[in-house]
Formats: sequence, structure tokens, C-alpha cells
Amino acid sequence: MTAQPEHRLRFANFEFTRLPSGQCHAKVDLDRSTGDVYSGIMEASGSPTVQLRCAALATLAALHKAVEARYSFELLDTSFELLGIKSVHAFDGTVVVVGITANRGERTRQLIGACAVDESLPRAAALAVLNATNRFLANAPFPFAL
Repeated sequence: MTAQPEHRLRFANFEFTRLPSGQCHAKVDLDRSTGDVYSGIMEASGSPTVQLRCAALATLAALHKAVEARYSFELLDTSFELLGIKSVHAFDGTVVVVGITANRGERTRQLIGACAVDESLPRAAALAVLNATNRFLANAPFPFAL
């Protein structure tokens, strides 16, 4: 097994709970090869689409902590925002697709991530966010370069 580059975040743990009240709770743990772990938690209530957003936003919360800890100088004032999320049926399966913007001052990059659903839609939503942002962070310290 090859070592992961230090900048690359790994999906370490995912917890998602739907309550009878319609509330959902998502917790995402991301780690990197250095052993550092970053957790994001989000709660929401509503439709299945809101549940996908809840998982995606928990992932973005963990990502913000990871960026702040690792890239405090290179990516100062960088933020990520969820533009949209959708599950689509394609090729006899379901895929979750996310749109994210990375913002730094006046500069903006649009990121797209996707993940085939294997266990659950919310888990695929979290992985789609990570797929989009890991490609972006792989270019650090110059991810906004064209």
C-alpha cells in the first residue's frame, strides 16, 4: 500500500442518523497521513434532499477545519460553499453529484464531485464533496492558478 500525500484528506468515518421527528444528524471524520483527524457535524430536518445537504455540509465543516490547520498560510481566507447536490439515476445505478465553490478574495473556482451510491445516499454525498475538494487541494499552495 502506498502512502497518501500529506495534503490529501481521507474519509475516515461517517455516521448518519434519521430520527422519527424528521431530524437528521451527520458526523464526518476526515484524516490525513500525518494522523490528524478533522470532524464535522451537521443537523437538519426535512426531505431526502435536505438529508443529502446535511451530509455534504458536515463534510465541508470537517474540510474547513483541515484547511485551517494545514493550509493556514497558503489558503488564507479560502472558503467552500455548497452550490447544489443531486442524486441521479444513470447506468443502472444512482450517483450523487455536488457543485461547490471555492472562494478566496475575488477569485472563485467551481468544483464538481460525484460518487456512486454503494451504502447510502448521504454517505455518497459526503464522498462526492471529498472527491471534488481533494482534486482542488492537490494543487496547493496554488489551487486558484489556471
